[in-house]
Amino acid sequence: MVVSEITRNSAKISWKTNEKSDSVVEYGLEKDQYFLNVNKADLVTDHSLTIEGPLLLPASRLHFRIKSKDESGNQATGENGTFKLKGFKVIVKVVDNRGKPLVSKKITLYSESVEATTDNQGLAVFEDVSAGKHLVVLKNAGKEQTSEIEVTDNPKEQVFNFKASDLVVKKEGLFANPIYVAMAFSIIILSLGVVVLLI
Repeated sequence: MVVSEITRNSAKISWKTNEKSDSVVEYGLEKDQYFLNVNKADLVTDHSLTIEGPLLLPASRLHFRIKSKDESGNQATGENGTFKLKGFKVIVKVVDNRGKPLVSKKITLYSESVEATTDNQGLAVFEDVSAGKHLVVLKNAGKEQTSEIEVTDNPKEQVFNFKASDLVVKKEGLFANPIYVAMAFSIIILSLGVVVLLI
């Protein structure tokens, strides 16, 4: 059994039988709940049916099973199979409060939990996303920041900007550490005191 030619609202399912028989594909959104079907009465050994229609939404995960009955009435039923329809391409651009891209940051996209990492331009790419509202979660410096995006029924890639302004960005350099700052301040005070005594 092979699933091929998957699009946003259709897919081709093919299989073989050792005797000439008809072709049936039952399918639905949950295992063992096949509320739709497509069939062909021709008796063949190479079977191929396409499931399609407006009820199949982009990025939906479908469950299906195949059936074939020969001219004597003997029927064979396949096990549950599953596949996901194509969805939309979503790009999340992550920058800090100065507009600088945040590199190598983990981004999680819900409702399905899908993770991607930002590249050197701060871009995290997600494929086969469903239309509708999604929650974007960024983890950085031990903190989380969330943002809501809405993916539309648009075949072009959709880009969303994510400004990580509320996150704690790790500072670099000697004076990033408050202990070093206090030590430097103490040294300055002591130096001033020595100068005063010398005068």
